[in-house]
Amino acid sequence: MPKILIINVGATHALRPVRQGSDPLARATAKHLWMADNDDVVIYSGTLENAFIDYVFGITRVDRNRVRLVQVDGVLDDAALDACDLDPSTLQGYAINACYMSPAVARLQQRLTPSRASQAQTFAASAGADLFNRKADFRRLASGFGLPIPPGEILLPGADPAAAVQRLLGLTGALILKSNSGAGGEGNYGITLAARRMTGVRASRTVANLREAQDAARAFTAELREDSVIEAYLPSTEEFYLEYLIAGEGEVSYLNSGRVLYKGGRPDSGWCGLELPYGTREHLAQARELAAPFMAHAARIGYRGYINLDAIVTGGQVRFNETNARWGGGTAGHELFVRLHGQGHSAEKTLRSVRDIPALPFPAARRRLEEDGLLLSGDRHCGVVLLSGGGHPGDVIELLLAGNDPVHVDELEVRVRKAFRGITN
Repeated sequence: MPKILIINVGATHALRPVRQGSDPLARATAKHLWMADNDDVVIYSGTLENAFIDYVFGITRVDRNRVRLVQVDGVLDDAALDACDLDPSTLQGYAINACYMSPAVARLQQRLTPSRASQAQTFAASAGADLFNRKADFRRLASGFGLPIPPGEILLPGADPAAAVQRLLGLTGALILKSNSGAGGEGNYGITLAARRMTGVRASRTVANLREAQDAARAFTAELREDSVIEAYLPSTEEFYLEYLIAGEGEVSYLNSGRVLYKGGRPDSGWCGLELPYGTREHLAQARELAAPFMAHAARIGYRGYINLDAIVTGGQVRFNETNARWGGGTAGHELFVRLHGQGHSAEKTLRSVRDIPALPFPAARRRLEEDGLLLSGDRHCGVVLLSGGGHPGDVIELLLAGNDPVHVDELEVRVRKAFRGITN
């Protein structure tokens, strides 16, 4: 069935540049073009290079003449989507695949099928997906379904966090405060009694005592106008996610898993990518068993689309941190390899996204990988994919490495970093 692919990445939260000259929205848009197929309509923002479009469709064997590309100016938010000039009479029978199932997406569905309003459309039109994108709402839902989560509390707007800080700080000597709608760790702030690198936060502060911790928490929450979360920070040995798809009739399908990677394998150096699949079977099995009733509930109340659960392993046990009702960091790579290898690709290949490669313009980056014999093609299913195209000086690009196993991918990464050595960002 053809689809309308709505790349509304960054529509509900700002994608912060990681450095001067960085364009995360352009990278996010480019990497999801890999999800397009023949006869699709692709709605996107930003600029896609013609050479990159041809490169993507060459690997996925898509006829560019059979794909309609609809570009909008600025961020593809709900106002921009509502304004898209789409003739419903030409799109009968099309499915919708959107990064965010927002109210405007629901309105578009209603225009396509005016006689078949569904519970799922009503749920999306009421911004129901926000239940699974907001930190406080996740904590409420997870508690109700018995998901193991870090010790913590919900702070209402204007509430003094001092008492919660006093109750939680002594558990691990560190706290994490989460704004309700921050994404990718951008809304998270760490407070610690001992100097340490905290993962999953945009910034952290080392304090000398309880009073300083309370003051730091007050400063964080003072300007918030929505619920927030305060939790004991749990050091982790592994960080991973589970990704699911809830289809039109509420069928829940487990898609993939992946672990978070850090530069040099050190959490204190910042995260640099994902590896699919997540390889610790015991913890993966435990997480999937715990997540099943939560996902069934999401389907039952009307959510449709992709949804991820983020988790850690701490003290040998799985704890869940948050859920995100949208495409995840590994969605595009997973969907690409389903196209190339079928649903069982995770049993045959290891995929690794590498997000910190110094940028080159797309033609130069492609040429460099070709010259080193690294570039994956439609007939060569191990190698490197320019997942997000090229970039400008000072930016980074995201590559996808595909190998037969983690050792093979390690070897590819060494060769990739050697090929891009000497480029500064």
